[in-house]
Amino acid sequence: MKRLTATILALVITLTLCACGATGNTGAASAGNKPKKIEKPVADTLDGILEAIEDDYKTTVQAFRDSLDTINAVIGGDYKNYVKNRQMIDDWYTQVETETAQLFQRTEENCKQYFILMSTQTEHTYKAMNRAADKVYDSVYDDVRDDFYDDVYDDLMDDLYDEYYDGVLEDAYDLVPYKEYSEQRSYFYQAWSGAHSEIYRLLSEHGSRIYGMCSAIGTAIYKDDYDFAAVLKRYDAETTEKAQEDSQSNTVQAADPAKEPDVQETPAADDAAIRPEFKKAMDSYEAFFGEFVEFMQLLSDDPSNLTLMAKYADYMSQYTETMEALENIDESELTASELSYYIGVMSRIQQMVLAVAG
Repeated sequence: MKRLTATILALVITLTLCACGATGNTGAASAGNKPKKIEKPVADTLDGILEAIEDDYKTTVQAFRDSLDTINAVIGGDYKNYVKNRQMIDDWYTQVETETAQLFQRTEENCKQYFILMSTQTEHTYKAMNRAADKVYDSVYDDVRDDFYDDVYDDLMDDLYDEYYDGVLEDAYDLVPYKEYSEQRSYFYQAWSGAHSEIYRLLSEHGSRIYGMCSAIGTAIYKDDYDFAAVLKRYDAETTEKAQEDSQSNTVQAADPAKEPDVQETPAADDAAIRPEFKKAMDSYEAFFGEFVEFMQLLSDDPSNLTLMAKYADYMSQYTETMEALENIDESELTASELSYYIGVMSRIQQMVLAVAG
């Protein structure tokens, strides 16, 4: 579960760089991982946009590969070095998950800009428009997305698994006590499996959004509706509305008494208990991050505000104390209900920070 705190830390670093970096370079993008808000096409031609998307994918994947090569060089296939530097692999998972989400966001924005530019650079006939729209499907949905699947989800993740789970850790069977051997392999597999699943989720959702955009544009072309900016705006609104309806439906279903577990499934009293002091502490951490991200957003929007700058040190001090408290929580000592509450709070904190940093 420490990956949750590692993810929050990485996001806050990005958020801090964005907020503070703006003081010396107002109006320019920061050097952190914050995705660019695309106000205009990355190129002035349709083919140029597609080439930029492809280059973005290649650059991102190469960065993942370079980081993993560095990790492998540091550990060098040695078990003791692995144990000493295990956090580097966890940080790599965080890098891949965070930057993959940002890559997909940039790609989707660039696809929208492609379609908008297409409405002015392509002949308003079904054949010409359909041919131009198909390039997005072929180049993005099929080609670069499939390449990312092969390069990251398959190759890099499989290489990591082979190098450590089936390699360094498997070889440790004869070097360390079985308990240590088992714990190390279990830790690696759980972290690797979680990252593997998250990459697949991001790929799947990204593919759905690209496919949805292509379908919306295809329908508009069939109807001789070439106001693609309006078409995409409607698509975004419909997608958001559907997501909200699905969320509400899930909430109602979860609250349905008919869905409550049978008596036999109810956890034991000890597992179900949440200590009041634990809940109070977790609630206070969540409340602080709510204030913290709001403050950092204000600072990012108005970096020259002296009043905000005066409060910055206090907030960062509180942030450090809060993160230390979260890091010191021993999940193995929590009841089942406390662990579930902890994960929920940490996930909400992560989403709050991601909403501002990303």
